[in-house]
Amino acid sequence: MARGRHAGLAILLMASMVLAGCVSPDMQEWGPDGIEVAVNESAGTATISTHTGDYDIQDDVANLLGCDSNGDFSAATA
Repeated sequence: MARGRHAGLAILLMASMVLAGCVSPDMQEWGPDGIEVAVNESAGTATISTHTGDYDIQDDVANLLGCDSNGDFSAATA
C-alpha cells in the first residue's frame, strides 16, 4: 500500500514539473521591449530601463558595486 502512495506522489511531482511552465509568468527579455542596461565604467554607474507591462522604469541610475581588498562590497571607484 505504501509503495502505491509513493508511486502516486512521484507521478504527481513529475506532472507538476511539466506543467510549471504553463502557469508561470513570462520571463523578461533583454532589449528595447524588455530590460535595457547601459554601463558607464568610468563613472561607475549603470542606467537601467524597463518597458514591461505595468512596470515601467526610465533611465534609473545605479552605482556599480565591487569588492575591496578585504573582500567586502563597496561602491566602485572611478
